[in-house]
Amino acid sequence: MRVIDEQIEGDVGDAARFLLAQLETADFVIAGGEPTVAVRGEGKGGRCIELAVRVAMAAGGLRGDLLFGSSDGVDGNSGVAGVAIRLPAAIDRAAAERELARSNSLAVAAAAGEPIIIPAAGNNLRDLYLLARS
Repeated sequence: MRVIDEQIEGDVGDAARFLLAQLETADFVIAGGEPTVAVRGEGKGGRCIELAVRVAMAAGGLRGDLLFGSSDGVDGNSGVAGVAIRLPAAIDRAAAERELARSNSLAVAAAAGEPIIIPAAGNNLRDLYLLARS
């Protein structure tokens, strides 16, 4: 198990690659943070969901589970707290890239996994990321 004490920040693509690198040497990774996502369209989503999608897209044939959730119960404008995705995820890469280009990570996440819905807490500490390799 690896616990990342430092908050995950910076570009969402870099954050996805960092988290996957941690999972290469540990069966379970616990991390948190709020990476930077450039909003490029009118889609639905948020930084937590986009990070989960990017991790799933980059995971290749890795087997495992991802759970990415916002502490306040709402990720961006998505209306959901986060997403659970089983790897390997069936993601149409071309369609996913089109959706991410218009900041519509929720559509990709909902097709690849299960959106998480919890009551809004109103207290935003940081997002939580759990990655497990099986």
